[in-house]
Amino acid sequence: MGSGGADTRTMRKDAARSREAILRALDAMYAEEGSVPGMHALAARAGVGVATLYRHFPAREDLLAALAVDRLVHLVEFAEQAGATPDTAQAVRDFLGSVARAGCDPALVVHVSPVSADESSQELLTRFERGVDHLLARAHADGVVRADADREHVIALLHGLLATVAHLGDRPGGRDLAVDVLVRGLAAE
Repeated sequence: MGSGGADTRTMRKDAARSREAILRALDAMYAEEGSVPGMHALAARAGVGVATLYRHFPAREDLLAALAVDRLVHLVEFAEQAGATPDTAQAVRDFLGSVARAGCDPALVVHVSPVSADESSQELLTRFERGVDHLLARAHADGVVRADADREHVIALLHGLLATVAHLGDRPGGRDLAVDVLVRGLAAE
């Protein structure tokens, strides 16, 4: 094999590293700012050129979709772990706490649309929705969560929880307090 094959592999590795650097920078900046940063700022933080950023992610929506899929992987894990927890009240608290600790904003899930999502992303979205629906059905049946709370409410409330946790920063007990307030607010009357 000539040097052309080695150059192609090197370019592929470089492209993969660039993409990974962009996603890491996006993750950090989204956590800090609560929104997708400007393309120039993101490229600078990732240590790549703006052209490289646009080659991987031609539009902001592509960045949001990539971030959403990354978050979705974690959200599915948290929902499925909660679903396997025998104590329903603890399962709800664990789910909310896991999302708060990881900073996985489920509001991003809207960027994984059924029309544009690839098959694996769509499967993740379906698993997340089923996991939350299953947890809520158990919580409603066991009288743990108020009957009028549905998946859409929980996703919106989790978004607010993450904003609260971000606002509190490193204040001792801030995240636990925010989770506790949300748990109490969702509690059945």
